[in-house]
Amino acid sequence: MAARPRKRPVLDQLRDARRELDTVNTEILAHIKMCCRCKHVRTDPWRSCDTGWELAKRQARAGNAVRRAEDKIRSRPVQAELW
Repeated sequence: MAARPRKRPVLDQLRDARRELDTVNTEILAHIKMCCRCKHVRTDPWRSCDTGWELAKRQARAGNAVRRAEDKIRSRPVQAELW
């Protein structure tokens, strides 16, 4: 019988997701400073360049990963934390 792969703890997933979100936010800020087309990304995302659009998608995915990891932490049973 094959061994099951061990799941990563939720806290590590949350830390990794937050780290990815911070990285993407930093990349977006640097890109917006450089790219004149992406300065309007907040008001009209269709005017952003291809790189800015890809960064915006990565930011949305990282934000969703953070939300999912936080939901897992909130949904843990209280009994497990008491003992």
